[in-house]
Amino acid sequence: GAISSVVENFQNGFKPLTLFLPFSSLPLQLTEKRFPLGQLPSGVSFVPQLSFITQIDKKFLSNYSQQANLDINLSVNNDTQLTAEYTFVRGLKLISMRDINPIVRPLPLDLIKSFTTGRIDPSKGTVLDVESAFDSYYHALTLSIKRRLQNRVALLASYTYSKVIDNASDFSLVLAEVGNPLKPGNERGLSLQDIRNRLVFSGIFDIGYKTNPLLKDFQLSTIITLESGRPYNLLAGVDLDLSGDPNPADRPTNLGRNAGLLPGFANVDLRLTKNIKFQEKYTLQATLEVFNLFNQVNISEIDRTFPPNNQSQFSLPTQENGRFITPPERFRGAFTPRQFQLGLKFSF
Repeated sequence: GAISSVVENFQNGFKPLTLFLPFSSLPLQLTEKRFPLGQLPSGVSFVPQLSFITQIDKKFLSNYSQQANLDINLSVNNDTQLTAEYTFVRGLKLISMRDINPIVRPLPLDLIKSFTTGRIDPSKGTVLDVESAFDSYYHALTLSIKRRLQNRVALLASYTYSKVIDNASDFSLVLAEVGNPLKPGNERGLSLQDIRNRLVFSGIFDIGYKTNPLLKDFQLSTIITLESGRPYNLLAGVDLDLSGDPNPADRPTNLGRNAGLLPGFANVDLRLTKNIKFQEKYTLQATLEVFNLFNQVNISEIDRTFPPNNQSQFSLPTQENGRFITPPERFRGAFTPRQFQLGLKFSF
């Protein structure tokens, strides 16, 4: 079974102490081997106003979701089916965290004094509160068609138009990027998961020739994915309001959350399969898979920091339909390029 070992140092060497499950999953306390409880060694000074505390909110609750779904199916014939589907999902009590003790009385000419006297509670430093006070909304309309042709071709195409809104994207403070932690309601905006348009086509094609032993039992399958760009958050890169953000999460003046738009995503995957049978109970399956067939460059990372110049003006990218489009010089990373994969599977 699984075991865990704790090594205790003795004068004559190391002696292993072994605990078997379930006790290995419990907190272990050895006499006079504990961490210090709230006391610092003598001679070590501590400034509480410069501390960094993380706490769980007293009203913390488990998150949950509310879902609704309505779909209409129409069978045109035995080989063709049409579907229209509306989906609604609301996420409640989502988890994130914010600084509930930011600097509210900044002193631009004395940063140290701002940290020690300018917070809501001047006796403490940064207090990160883990809360379940956030929510999200997802609306989507999906249209799809499924069709089979003479038992040799199976096709499926679906288009989704959707919108996702939330006021917190992640549990991590780094990803939260809250402009004003005292007004989390102002963070309501497009989610990082918002993909406005998504088209997916998949197909399976029996391309073998039964009369030719070398060309029979071939199958070709593909998945084609086209997506519009996801939102991104524009950052100023500096602490504009001097609130003591650990990572300067302030946005350029008067910008909402996730006001930018990344480039779209396009991908084609292909798979070719050949089955070779030996007698009746042995089969060798050979596969060739190609991912990102056309070696499309799909942007995954960008430089999204737009600091102010000496005149406190922001040089922001061009807007289209109210969204800031990412200029090519800001591209910093891309998803996986074209890849090939060969496989063999023997069944008996």
